Amino acid sequence: MSDAKRPCAECNNVAHCDMLERCIKNDPAPKTFDNYTRLSTPEGTHTEACPVCYADPEIWQYIAKPGEVAQKVVMCSHGDEIGPHDALAGGGCPLYMPPQSFYRPTIREAVKHWNEYAKALNKLRRDNGWQRARVLRNEA
Repeated sequence: MSDAKRPCAECNNVAHCDMLERCIKNDPAPKTFDNYTRLSTPEGTHTEACPVCYADPEIWQYIAKPGEVAQKVVMCSHGDEIGPHDALAGGGCPLYMPPQSFYRPTIREAVKHWNEYAKALNKLRRDNGWQRARVLRNEA
């Protein structure tokens, strides 16, 4: 009998229980560490809509390794594909996983950074839109 057909010695499954050749019933996989935990938005906290896609933002806690200090981050909730995308980079909104500069020690600081960024990006978009629309204002 080849190794591929040998039953699990622990529970008599036809094949090994998992790719590590360990019996799932008698030797469960160790708990995995989840780096991101979604947090509820504190009452009275205002978060601007995503300045890229206008979806609702979410507050998350990030811990790089067990025992390290938790950081808070506000992220866009839109993770679904948007047009052509690189599968490795994800297909959602660019702020679905914002850059490291968005990670802050407290919810208050993370929300403040998100709101300031959203307001600045919205202002830039309005200003640039006004400049691009000069043809419509006969100022070309």
